[in-house]
Amino acid sequence: MIYEPREDSHMLSNEVRKLAYGKVLDVGTGSGVQAKAAMENENVKEVFAVDIQEEVIDEVAGQGVSCAVSDLFSNVKGKYDTIIFNPPYLPKEDGYDDVTLDGGKHGYEVLVRFIGDVADHLNADGIVLVVFSSLTNRAKVDEAVSASLLESELLSEKHISFEDLYVYKITKTELLKRIEAKGVSRLRFLAKGHRGIVFRARFRGKNVALKISNPGSRAVGRIRHEANMLGRLNRSNIGPELMCSDDEFLVMDLVRGRPILEFFRDCGRDEIAGVLADVMEQLFVMDKEGIAKEEMHRPVKHIIVGSRPVMIDFERAHYSRKPRNVSQFMQFITGSEELRKKGFELDRKALAELVRDYQKDLSRSSFSAIMKFLGLDNRNI
Repeated sequence: MIYEPREDSHMLSNEVRKLAYGKVLDVGTGSGVQAKAAMENENVKEVFAVDIQEEVIDEVAGQGVSCAVSDLFSNVKGKYDTIIFNPPYLPKEDGYDDVTLDGGKHGYEVLVRFIGDVADHLNADGIVLVVFSSLTNRAKVDEAVSASLLESELLSEKHISFEDLYVYKITKTELLKRIEAKGVSRLRFLAKGHRGIVFRARFRGKNVALKISNPGSRAVGRIRHEANMLGRLNRSNIGPELMCSDDEFLVMDLVRGRPILEFFRDCGRDEIAGVLADVMEQLFVMDKEGIAKEEMHRPVKHIIVGSRPVMIDFERAHYSRKPRNVSQFMQFITGSEELRKKGFELDRKALAELVRDYQKDLSRSSFSAIMKFLGLDNRNI
C-alpha cells in the first residue's frame, strides 16, 4: 500500500526543498514525494530512495528515481549528506496492520530504530530531516536522539485536529564527530551510570566499549582520569584494554561474561575458587601499586567473568597510601550468601586477624597467608 501525501508529507517536503543537499537518501519513500522534492533543490547531486514494500519501489522506480527495497538501512551502502524519513508513527491497533502507518506498539519504535542507525549512514556534517506526531511520544524521540549522540532542531510545528506534527533537523554532535574521526563507528547505547554513559561500538575491526562523561554529572575530568588509570593497570593485565582516549571519551575492549554473583550462582566450587584467586592477585597488585578502586566490598557490577575475571569501571579509582582492595574484597567474600551455599564457610574472626596483619604492611607473605587460609594458594591463574 502506497502512503498518499498528507499534511505531514507536505510539511516535510517544504523543508526538504530548502535544506536538502549533496547525496540524498529518502527512507520509507512511499509515494516518492520527498525524493521528488529533493530533486527540485539545485544543491542536490543525487537521490536514492528505499522502502520496505516492493510494490512501492516498483511505482517510484517508474518515476525516474533510483531506488531499492530496504527495511530502513538493511540494503543501504555508503554515507549521505541528507537523509529523509517520513516514518510510520501511529501506535499499532489490534487486528489492523498497515506498514505505512504503524510505528510499533507505542508508535515510536520504528523511528527510534531509525535514529539508532542513522549516524552510520550520515556524513560528518550531514543532516537528517524527519516528521512525526505527538502521538509518537516526542519525549521518546528526543531521548533516542540524545542516546545516539545526535542533536535536534525543531524546524516546524503544526496542530491538526487531535495531534501536533513536528519536523526535526537532526545532526551529529561535535563529540560524535570527534569519536568517529578516531575510527570508532556503529555506536549503540548500552548503559548509563552516575558519571558515565557506555556504548557498544566498532574500532579497528573489533567490538569495543565506548565511554563518555554523563552530561548530568558534576564530576570533572573523570574520563581522562579513568583512561590514565587503565593505561597504568593494563601494564599488569588488569582491566579492559585501553585502545584510545581523549578528555571526553575512551575506547576499551568490550568485556564479555557474567557479573560475579551470577557466576557464583551458576558455577561449581572449583571454578569459583579459580576466579577468586585471580581476582585476589589483581587486587594485591593494585594494593602494591597504591591504587584504591573503592567498590570491592560490593563489586557486583564491577567484576565480569568470562574466560577470566575482569574488573571494570575505574572512574573512582585513586592513588592512596593505604589502599584496601584486598581488605574490602574480604568483606564481600565473608558476606556472600552465594559463596556459603557453595561451601565457602569461613572463620570470620581468624580471617579478620589475617587481614589486619596484611593491612599493616601489604606484603606478599601476609597476602599468601590469606590465600592459604582461603584455600586459594595453589590455584593456577
